[in-house]
Amino acid sequence: MPYDDLRAYLDALDLEQQLLHITEELDTELGLPRAVRAAAELGDHAPGLYLDNLRDHPDAQLTTGLLGSWANHAVALGLPVRTPLRTQVEEFGRRWEAVPPAPTVDRADPPWDEYALFGAEVDLGALLPLFGTAEEDQAPDPADRALVLTALPAGPEPYGRLCRFEARSRNRLTLRLDPADPLARHPLTADLPVVLSLGNDPLLTVAAATTGPTAGGSSPDGRSCFELAAALRQAPCPVTAAPLTGLTVPWGSELLLEGVIEARVPGPCRSPVVRVDRVAHRASPVFDSLRPPADQPTEHLTGPATSVRLLRRLRAVHPEVRAVNAVYGDGRLAVLALAPRHPALVEAVTAHCRALAPELSVITVDDSVDPFDLPQVLRALAAGPARLLDATRRPAAVPA
Repeated sequence: MPYDDLRAYLDALDLEQQLLHITEELDTELGLPRAVRAAAELGDHAPGLYLDNLRDHPDAQLTTGLLGSWANHAVALGLPVRTPLRTQVEEFGRRWEAVPPAPTVDRADPPWDEYALFGAEVDLGALLPLFGTAEEDQAPDPADRALVLTALPAGPEPYGRLCRFEARSRNRLTLRLDPADPLARHPLTADLPVVLSLGNDPLLTVAAATTGPTAGGSSPDGRSCFELAAALRQAPCPVTAAPLTGLTVPWGSELLLEGVIEARVPGPCRSPVVRVDRVAHRASPVFDSLRPPADQPTEHLTGPATSVRLLRRLRAVHPEVRAVNAVYGDGRLAVLALAPRHPALVEAVTAHCRALAPELSVITVDDSVDPFDLPQVLRALAAGPARLLDATRRPAAVPA
């Protein structure tokens, strides 16, 4: 059964011993970032962290790293916790291709509407235990990520994707957008209703991280975050209407921030300001931080989707491509398994990769080598049946 909210996922992680409860008091500037980094260093089976003794936020409950390992990713997909990475990506691809009969289902009495704050009652600094992952000699960066939902006036569909945000005052926050994001490019001459949803079911979070930046913030194959999440969940997403803005929002969120993106001078803006007019939250909400450690080489949120997209594009022209691993290096490295692997095919496939993402580094290996097993890939590189094409710049996004 899919998880309808974050707490059901936490229970599943706890059952699989993939959730570590830290009871020691930690401060959010140094102690918490160090705990996050230490947990990430445990590798593919690192647990998520649950903390409820933060010095600066004594009443807060915070989780982090819930999707920071492949073991936790397997639990999110409803697979056995020790499911190999290749099997997970293949299952992700199978679900990606599915089209659920209905992407959403309306549900009443959302749990996030237990408590509400309005206007002057809103205090983001007291409510959100934001933290940075910087070391002592660096300035902390308190930006985190949330599901941002709105409706662009000229957009073909509702906008919904995972965006970085940073609280800047009691009732205002700043979004940090990609330059190609339609929300950054859209001129706002009037305030635009918006909702930030925090603490959602894991596959909705994955879907929101996968969408955009395309028109409407949809995924490159044209699906919204709810449509893609429904495909991954293999069931409709429970949703409801936000009380203040009327926007469609997740039913099972922990916190819901409603307000407006304030009008600005026409032109691109990567840091629009959101005025929060209403906050709704559960009793003792769980704040799920989606900040990865700064030097983490693996992208658990978008890596499987990047692998699936690249495999689809390549296999449409070259059916000899058996598997693609693009979960490392923030999508800047792809390991391709080919069968049969011969020089002409290698040249054709790598040329196709250059056309799709000119700055992508590519390793091709024989189909006998598992591209998701890095020790195997390294042995193949040392023995000779592999080829590495280096690049120096960040890759372009891989289209669907």
